[in-house]
Amino acid sequence: MISMDIEFDYQNDVYGFLDFENIDKQFQSKGIIDETPSLFSIPTHFAAYSAENSGQSASYLIKAEEDNFGGKLTPNISRSNDSESKDLGKKSHSKDSLKFSRKIAKLLVENLASATEESVVSVFLRASSKIMNSIHTAFDEKAQVMPTEDLIQSEVSILQQIWKEFRDCLSYKKNNKICLVKPEHWNRIFNRKTFADQAIKACQLMKNDPSIKLLLNNECLLKCFCDILFVVNLLMVFTLVIKDGSPKGGKFIKEIETADNLIVLMTNPDLFQYYNHRSGKFASECCGACKICRSKGIPVGFKSILENTRVKTSMLIDTISKVFPTNLQKIQEEQVIYLLSVVIQSS
Repeated sequence: MISMDIEFDYQNDVYGFLDFENIDKQFQSKGIIDETPSLFSIPTHFAAYSAENSGQSASYLIKAEEDNFGGKLTPNISRSNDSESKDLGKKSHSKDSLKFSRKIAKLLVENLASATEESVVSVFLRASSKIMNSIHTAFDEKAQVMPTEDLIQSEVSILQQIWKEFRDCLSYKKNNKICLVKPEHWNRIFNRKTFADQAIKACQLMKNDPSIKLLLNNECLLKCFCDILFVVNLLMVFTLVIKDGSPKGGKFIKEIETADNLIVLMTNPDLFQYYNHRSGKFASECCGACKICRSKGIPVGFKSILENTRVKTSMLIDTISKVFPTNLQKIQEEQVIYLLSVVIQSS
């Protein structure tokens, strides 16, 4: 689903308190979640898909429910070659990705600025800090546990820098050449390696912070930290897009006509270069004559790759919708840990 590049000889031991084998049953028995679809059997790497695996004949359209926008984005198996798809291609959607990106940047910057103990952000970061400490002690049983509050504040500072730089590169005032979101912009948030590079850069600027200093002195630990922060950040974006119902926030995002495709691109940024922003369509669903459609770089089995990415995106959305309450202020730390465990297992 979402690539995690953490390599250990005994990965279950590394995550300590996360019992992957029984976690579904434990959380269901506590009433934290309903029965959720398994994400584990779906391949996770872009190159793993091929033309032979194109069993799905229909795509998944991710669209907003109109139930007060407090519900979820749900899959609608009626994507390719229908009247809605034809109507979508009749007008230009060139600015949709810019609207989408600016709005999620605003949402995250605002939420990070108010990362109080009861906020959505702090619940996510508290869960990630516990996972990080579990990994830390797995490396060295005698290692001193990093103070949770200090680690959370460090995570907030790093994410604030990443998101503010992302926001600034999309701002006409800061970047008067911006007219379209390009892969290098998108990858700042949704590509694991690019995100990690920025996180490491931010850490180096905070080298006097005790927790960060510890990470910088251990390359493997730093890599784990960046991977976990990447996944947590991505899940926060998904959660705010799906669950936030504010008129200028989640509701606005869900009303963007091509939001379903942009959410798919959040899951798999490798598809970005094969997306026609003007038509709001991917290469296999566009006109067949434009620069995107005629690209020689389109991988074999692209249609199958796209279909599978939509399935994975839909399943992640469904899981978030079932795990988290409509009221974001009532999200529990255990629910975040469950969601993280699902993503890590399926990586």
